[in-house]
Amino acid sequence: MNEIDAMRALTADLWEQLRPLVRARLSQLDEWVAAGQLLEGRSEAVRTAHNLSGSLGSYGRHDGSRVARELERALLDDESPGRVVDLVAALHRAVDA
Repeated sequence: MNEIDAMRALTADLWEQLRPLVRARLSQLDEWVAAGQLLEGRSEAVRTAHNLSGSLGSYGRHDGSRVARELERALLDDESPGRVVDLVAALHRAVDA
């Protein structure tokens, strides 16, 4: 196994260890959405999206990182609830891919 393959294998193993934390953060977003996207929870949702963007990008989940950045921006820009719901669903799909 060459160095690149070894790094890919290590990254994949680390991703499997990180996945439960990512799912927990997604659950937090799901709960926030289910609660009607209350204003007082918005800053926590922004922080969660920001953290997911960085974590997913670090582990080669670039689609998920991109969607999390879009979600963070949508929350900061106070976009429509429908857009936020769609982005949370897209984030689930990206994590599960």
